[in-house]
Amino acid sequence: MRSKLGTEPATKGFKVLAGLWANTGLRVTGISKKVKREVRLPSDLKGLKIRVTSSKVEQQAFALTPGNPVSVDWAETYQAMQQGTVDALNVGLGPLSSARIQETIGTVTRIGMSFNAHVVVVSKRWFDALPSAVREAIDFLVAEKRLSRDEAYMLSSVAVDFCITQLVDGNKGVHGMIAKKLFR
Repeated sequence: MRSKLGTEPATKGFKVLAGLWANTGLRVTGISKKVKREVRLPSDLKGLKIRVTSSKVEQQAFALTPGNPVSVDWAETYQAMQQGTVDALNVGLGPLSSARIQETIGTVTRIGMSFNAHVVVVSKRWFDALPSAVREAIDFLVAEKRLSRDEAYMLSSVAVDFCITQLVDGNKGVHGMIAKKLFR
């Protein structure tokens, strides 16, 4: 990643894991079943209490609408929607089916308020200290099995059997094995 996003963290001791990021598009606004109205434009948020994250940027963005942003942790969002603590939420498409949150939502719409992206940034020292077998396993799964880097990383963490081996000359090595049946 040659963009500022990929290079600037390195100046502070971090590394952006290329391929371990996702552009999931615009977030959607889910309106509670209790509200019984549709939202198509930001102006339709008038009077609604909107669940936002603790991000100051997101809070400020929704403070510019006629709605009322309320910072609620994700773990508390289902209950907040169910009890009416909030009337709506701003969320990526993926979480709509997690944590049963869809049970609380009557309508969902894209009002074009905020973009949803996830970037994995790790300590460069930590990343450089990973065994080469881990890095090589990820590279293999991406190149040979056509997995995305994030899929390869997740699969490596649960399905690759990494073993420490001692070589004839006394050096130690790490190798990884994965069951071929996972790719049938």
